[in-house]
This record gives sequence, C-alpha cells and structure tokens, in this order.
Amino acid sequence: MIAQMSRKSDIYHRPGCPYISRIHESHIEAFDMDDHKITHFQPCKYCCNMKTMYRKIQPNLPEIFGIFNYQTEYNGQYIKVHTDSYDWRILLKASEQNMRLLREIRENNGDDLKLIKCDVMKKEKNLQTVIKYIVNQENSVLIQNPSAIRLCRSKNLQLDIVWKLHMMSQLYIF
Repeated sequence: MIAQMSRKSDIYHRPGCPYISRIHESHIEAFDMDDHKITHFQPCKYCCNMKTMYRKIQPNLPEIFGIFNYQTEYNGQYIKVHTDSYDWRILLKASEQNMRLLREIRENNGDDLKLIKCDVMKKEKNLQTVIKYIVNQENSVLIQNPSAIRLCRSKNLQLDIVWKLHMMSQLYIF
C-alpha cells in the first residue's frame, strides 16, 4: 500500500485522505508502507485510524459477506466481526499501520475467553483484505464437512446456501 506525505512534514497519509489535497503537488512524496521508512514518521490521525477505515468499508460489507449475515461493530479499539462459527477481532497497530487479527474462542461453557492470533494477516494493511480472509475462513469450515458436500451434490445446491441454512438450524446435515 502506498502512503503519501509532504516533504516538509513527518505525517503520512493513506490513499484517499482529504488532507492530502492541502499539500502542494511539488511537496508530495509517496512511499510503500511496507518500507521501514514508515517507522520514522507519524500516521495521520484522520485516515490512519480504525474508525475512519471502518466507516469507509461499512457500506461495502454486505457485498463482501455475500449471502452470509455476519454482524460487525466498532468499539473504539477494534472491529468485532460476528460470524456463524467464531467471533473475530481486527486491531490496528498504529505505529506500523498493520492489522492484527484475533479469533475468539469461548471455553468452560463460555466463561473463559481465549484469543488466538492469526499470523497470516499480521503484515496486512488493508481492512477489506482482512475481512475477506475471515469470510474465506468461514467458508472453509463448510468445505471441510464431507456430508455437506455430498448433500449439495445430490441436491444440486450451492455450498454457501446449504451452509447458511445449516447454521440457521433449518437443515440438518447427517
């Protein structure tokens, strides 16, 4: 992901930040956010925070989730994604602008909460990519169920529709 900043400042911006338009064109400098150069600068308080990123992606969530009715919420520190199988937390490490993805596991009848770090997404800077990863993980739970696949083939149904019905307890897969 490309970041932009003024040569006269130590604050960098994500693409689409309205504050970039205040910088004179001759002073704009662009660099890759994966470059270690980013650690020497400060993130913009408007575009480089989880709240703004969530607000931008929120209208696109129904399209990303497809037929699944997953719920999301932003609580000030992280985005929580409620899916049929797990609850997920997406955090932003502000200094590096990297996303952190955690999966919540409830143990002892829901009394104990355990957070499992998903290292696959540890260097990701794009919130939409992280959310698509969650959707793919949820879909893979269905694909790993051989009886669901057999039922789909025998009834000529799409896997995602059977999974949705199964999770709503309207269809029992044996």
